[in-house]
Amino acid sequence: MLWSVCMLAEIILLAVAMHYLNKAVIYIHTCRFRIWKSFWGILDIFMTIVSWSYIVCLMLRVDIAEDALWQLRVAYFQKFVNLKGLTTWDNILHALIGIMLMLHLLRCLCLMQYLPRLRYLGLMLATATKDVSVISIALGILVMACMLLGHMWFSPVLWEFHTLMQTLLTLFRMTWLRLDFLKSVEHESRYTKFLGYLFYLIIYVFLYQVARALFASAFLNVRKSHVYKPGLDVKWEDLVYYVKERSRSVLQMFFRKKEDDKDQPEDNTPPDFYMTELDLQITQVMAGLENVGETLGLVVNRIDELMEEDEPGVDTWDDYGILKFLTTGYAHR
Repeated sequence: MLWSVCMLAEIILLAVAMHYLNKAVIYIHTCRFRIWKSFWGILDIFMTIVSWSYIVCLMLRVDIAEDALWQLRVAYFQKFVNLKGLTTWDNILHALIGIMLMLHLLRCLCLMQYLPRLRYLGLMLATATKDVSVISIALGILVMACMLLGHMWFSPVLWEFHTLMQTLLTLFRMTWLRLDFLKSVEHESRYTKFLGYLFYLIIYVFLYQVARALFASAFLNVRKSHVYKPGLDVKWEDLVYYVKERSRSVLQMFFRKKEDDKDQPEDNTPPDFYMTELDLQITQVMAGLENVGETLGLVVNRIDELMEEDEPGVDTWDDYGILKFLTTGYAHR
């Protein structure tokens, strides 16, 4: 039993450590390694380090304890385990547990930020007590009246004479004994039973909507007096003014966009600055091509001179002859 409880505690501790690791990684990624920005984020990082240190130390302590048990059971054991080391590991684990509890208590201090909200909630509930009590009493009376009406109309003994006091006592007895309002009687007609269920369904939907509207109005009134500015009511003029201002801003954005589209040139002619820069680039490219052409012309003229010196009988050379001379003549040289 103790072993299973310890295993369950270790599993829970591992889940808690994984949770804090996830929170710490997300916080470090969000703050771009500026961990000093949030006190609670630093606590999460410390809690992650301490929890995983506890898990690692616990695994090492269990390993040493198993070696110690084998050392006590057998006469010869390969490892020598000092039993005093177990107490050291126990002290380390107890210290880590204390650090985790301290960090957890510090982390729980973040719940203090909800105290002002709880105070406002208490003030709202205290202010709405009168309205809620009046609404509850009125709804209770309405529910009893609808139940009496349904019992008088759709009772299995519908054809007998009932006074209001008899109906009220019968309804109280049925409620006290937790009996069905529509009991199955042999001589009861299905049509009357169907109408009874339909009546109770309609009354339930009606009462639910009325109760929801009344309670919501009560708490909205309290919230307006405590959260919003007291005495501030939204009027029809405010709504009209908001709609007009919103429509005007949307129309201004639309017309401004339309004017910007008109200001743009219809054709794709670039400005003069870009045309000048383009002409300059074209001039530079043409000058470079002319230099390359002149260099190639000098080379061709030199080749012709060399060929005339080697073979005076040949006056014209084509491209194939120049290529052959370049490949064979320079090889002989």
